[in-house]
Amino acid sequence: MVVSWSRSFGVALVALVVVGCESGSLSVVPSDVMLPDAGPPSGRDGGTSSQDFGPDCTPDCTDRTCGADGCGGSCGSCGAGTTCQGGACMSTGPECGNGVLDDGEVCDGDCPTSCPNTACATRTLVGSAADCDARCESTPISTCASGDGCCPSGCSAPADDDCSFDCTDLAAWPADWAAEEDSALEQMNVHRGTGYECASGPRMSVPPYTINDELRIAARCHSQDMAVENFFSHTGSDGSNFSTRCNRAGYTGGPRYENIAAGNGTGVASVGQWMGSSTGHCDAVMASNANEVGIGYMRLGGTRWTHYWTAVFGNR
Repeated sequence: MVVSWSRSFGVALVALVVVGCESGSLSVVPSDVMLPDAGPPSGRDGGTSSQDFGPDCTPDCTDRTCGADGCGGSCGSCGAGTTCQGGACMSTGPECGNGVLDDGEVCDGDCPTSCPNTACATRTLVGSAADCDARCESTPISTCASGDGCCPSGCSAPADDDCSFDCTDLAAWPADWAAEEDSALEQMNVHRGTGYECASGPRMSVPPYTINDELRIAARCHSQDMAVENFFSHTGSDGSNFSTRCNRAGYTGGPRYENIAAGNGTGVASVGQWMGSSTGHCDAVMASNANEVGIGYMRLGGTRWTHYWTAVFGNR
């Protein structure tokens, strides 16, 4: 008969085995000898929570960011949307609602719930926060309508009272209007360079006009005044004349002439009106005592003429 007794002391296992029936026949079995019915020793990835690792156990997290450290501790934990596999945190794939913006998600935890309109676009909420694909889509405003805070391309006051322009701010003037003004200047200089038969008589070639910013402001502001107030005259709605308007704009030279026109939407056509006039407009274009010009064009639907032109000539 064999009787065995064993007890764990720290990391050593002491086993006492009684062999046979004779008194005093004792032998000590070393701890590294497997006893009958004993399970395999626990390793780094095995064991139970009740295992006693002892005070001399050294945690080992080499190449591991999560999972057990071999001594009952942990090498770290994984965040939302990941799981520990082989000591590394691996993604479990998109998971809407975990607060992490995974591939394929538009939002997660910060999804929009409304989409306020912007100055020139209506915005609509599409998708849903529950599917992590909620987003705002914008549609540009193209209709001329007063009170919406937008002046779409092609719109103007009074059809759209959101459209207003500062005639004293050269950079704020619509680019297509400025381009027509430049076209008018080019056409004038073509005639000045070749000479022209005005109604009052032939005019010899003269040096080209150069554009002047102050004269341009005076011209633009008068065209705007005529358009907004829906009139056509050299006298402003405030009773001003062209010389006064040039001085207001800061022109330091001598104002000489002013031409106005209405009804044509291009610079070339408007200069053609002046060149064919019998009332001195052609003479102003061909004048030898003027060397600077400012041209202002404004388009305003719903008014009598729609297109309004002013050219102010000066010398300095």
